[in-house]
Amino acid sequence: MTDEHCKRLVRELVLPDEVDLVIQKPKYWTPTFCWLYFDRCDQLIADIPAHGLVAAEICPELVYLTRTVTREPQDRLELRALAVLGSGYRATDDLDQAEATYKQAFELIRTSKEILQSDAANVLFRFSYVLAFRQQYEKALQIASQSIGIYRVAPDEVKRRDLGAALTARGYIHHMFGHLPLAMKDWGEAVACTEVKLTPRVFFAVVHNLAFGMTESVVPAGDLSTIERYLSQASRYFSSRPLSVPKMKVLWVRAMVQYRFGSTRRGEASYRKAIAGFLKLGEIVDVALASVSFGRHLHREGRYDELKHLALETHEIVERLCPLEDIKSAILIWKETVCAKTVSAEVFATTWRLLERASFSNASRQQPDTLASGSKIVSVRSGGSVT
Repeated sequence: MTDEHCKRLVRELVLPDEVDLVIQKPKYWTPTFCWLYFDRCDQLIADIPAHGLVAAEICPELVYLTRTVTREPQDRLELRALAVLGSGYRATDDLDQAEATYKQAFELIRTSKEILQSDAANVLFRFSYVLAFRQQYEKALQIASQSIGIYRVAPDEVKRRDLGAALTARGYIHHMFGHLPLAMKDWGEAVACTEVKLTPRVFFAVVHNLAFGMTESVVPAGDLSTIERYLSQASRYFSSRPLSVPKMKVLWVRAMVQYRFGSTRRGEASYRKAIAGFLKLGEIVDVALASVSFGRHLHREGRYDELKHLALETHEIVERLCPLEDIKSAILIWKETVCAKTVSAEVFATTWRLLERASFSNASRQQPDTLASGSKIVSVRSGGSVT
């Protein structure tokens, strides 16, 4: 069976409804199909964790069936199957099952002569998220750093595909425990070494996180110029593609960078396009977040009439289209302070924190493996490249 044939089989699967077909029909029991299927599971875990877990639960059995057909050990496939399944448990908040699955993976790493260092690194940075959620910061940081160290000396192809994902993971852990400058450093390196065409999910995740980080910290000009260069590459990648959340995320971060460089006109144009794009896509939380981010610039420039118009328009959109009461409340308070001319930098910061907290608590917890459509710091959790 050719690689293209396997890719077509994976594309045609309707997961998780057709998951049973995969373990019923021998045509799926090939190593190539397994690798592609694991990637598909990671994507589904990122988008809809419960569905992703259903798809991931058959991964070990699929490897067993493939082993019986090929009559070869397939330890690398088995390790990736456990890694994906662990991510499924983690994404659905079953940390006990996730940890138990990763322990199986580490035992396989210990006993197998077939496992590569890069295979182990993939398991390590996935597991680092579990440790972080268990509030084990130092251990999570150590595990993520170990993964990064492996990828730094890996062959170029592996490094290009996976180093950015591991850096994104460590940045996420830093951010989770309040060390934003360290997070921004990791994310800055991640965006510089991640190719949007090769691993788009990793690139979008780190771009998304940089957007949030920029609202909370001062980024050195040198780092901004690097970020701008890679965002420009991403913009060219998207130039002829349909409207999408990742495309608007990139535009939003570019708006922030453009304002930081003092290009008000270009920054404003990018903000308005991003907000309009999020609205067209129905991503109302991102409309609110991008609007508050843009409003902060208008406030600093003393453009109060435009700020008031933006606040009224954003409130009307959120009130009409957003089902989340916490988001509605945060935007209402922000609008009222703008209209009463009592808005301040502190109000902007408070509104932002409320929006981020509300969007995080109402979104399914998508680990650092994907660019979430909900708005929060995200991670990368997929197959060959994501966690």
